[in-house]
Amino acid sequence: FPDKSLDEVLVFFPDPWPKSKHNKRRIINEYTINLIFRKLKIGGMFHFTTDHINYAYAVKNMLQDVFNKSIVFSNNRNNRPITNYEKRALKRKNFIFDINIIR
Repeated sequence: FPDKSLDEVLVFFPDPWPKSKHNKRRIINEYTINLIFRKLKIGGMFHFTTDHINYAYAVKNMLQDVFNKSIVFSNNRNNRPITNYEKRALKRKNFIFDINIIR
């Protein structure tokens, strides 16, 4: 994809790879964050959702470091579909963490 060509990038419930020795396998890392925001149009949106608290805070902290500004979790689902992963998380009474960032 050419730079500044995407309207939105949606990442819903990626595998959290919860063991610290496997964290390097997570799809959202500093490299992919920089790649995503290079490909997003001005005004484009990045939407990340997980029910894994450690992954949610790791992504939040990475975004804060990359953009050097405070990032907060959103309570705006943006018409996000309810996936099977989310149904399972809600059944387990897990919190759902959404991060929405406009470029």
